[in-house]
Amino acid sequence: MRAREGEILNFHLTNGSNGRAEAQNLITGKIRIGHGFRTFANYAYDVGRG
Repeated sequence: MRAREGEILNFHLTNGSNGRAEAQNLITGKIRIGHGFRTFANYAYDVGRG
């Protein structure tokens, strides 16, 4: 608890969370894995080509 004290207090003071960022990371990970990209470099290369 002491290690996360700052984050816990900030959550309660601002009533905010990182839910949107976590959701985007989850979706990105599913796309990357679902389409067979084994490394982020291959994924980034394919996105750059598209």
